[in-house]
Amino acid sequence: MPRNEFFYIPPLQCALAKHPHTGQRLILKDEEHRHLFKVLRHQVGDRVFATTGDGRTFECEINSIEKHQSILTIQNMTMEMGEPKFKLTIAQAVPKLNRFEWFLEKAVEIGAGEIWPMQTQFTEIFPNKIKTERWQKILLTAMKQSGRSRLPALNELRSFDDILGTTQQFDITIIAHAPIPAKAATWSKTTTVSNAHSGLLLIGPEGGFSETELEKAIESGCHFLHLGSTRLRSETAGIVAAALVLNQMENR
Repeated sequence: MPRNEFFYIPPLQCALAKHPHTGQRLILKDEEHRHLFKVLRHQVGDRVFATTGDGRTFECEINSIEKHQSILTIQNMTMEMGEPKFKLTIAQAVPKLNRFEWFLEKAVEIGAGEIWPMQTQFTEIFPNKIKTERWQKILLTAMKQSGRSRLPALNELRSFDDILGTTQQFDITIIAHAPIPAKAATWSKTTTVSNAHSGLLLIGPEGGFSETELEKAIESGCHFLHLGSTRLRSETAGIVAAALVLNQMENR
């Protein structure tokens, strides 16, 4: 059995058919090669996993370790390893940037399919501090650590209204907010959506959503989710809500 360690090979460097033959080779370079050789101290003959982040995961044997690259030999391939059947997109109001980075890591670990940074009425954004390259690296590391085979997409910053306009793309839209408005539809443990395969989850900032935003969410048919009696930070609410929704939808 391979050790529970995953390495990333960009899809463009892995132009293999969806059903590759045993014995085909993959090449690890740069940081992935250094991590395998210098950090984890792997040796020729060890077995590891390699993923392209597009749903393919290869169980491989290390064929050779050279100065600037490691060569792996494919033993078999699995599609969608570690991926939830329900695809959840999280629209997260951007908190302080160090907390947003924590959120990105945990969102990938629990199974988010896409992450949309969101600008709301009460969100304070510092565009010059947005670190797209760093954030992509966080996503990649979290994907490998959690044994997933798809690299979640990180969208550009979008407004609340823009995101609310995409609800028709999803089978269900959920918004976390307390208290739940009296005329709003609610999401609870008893909510069943038997044919739903995708969902959009909206998480507001520390100050919550504005009254105008809540009215728009109700008009758009969003289901409101209450996360309990304690007050959570925005990034914590995002992880708690996502875990609740994914667990419920995966165990229907």
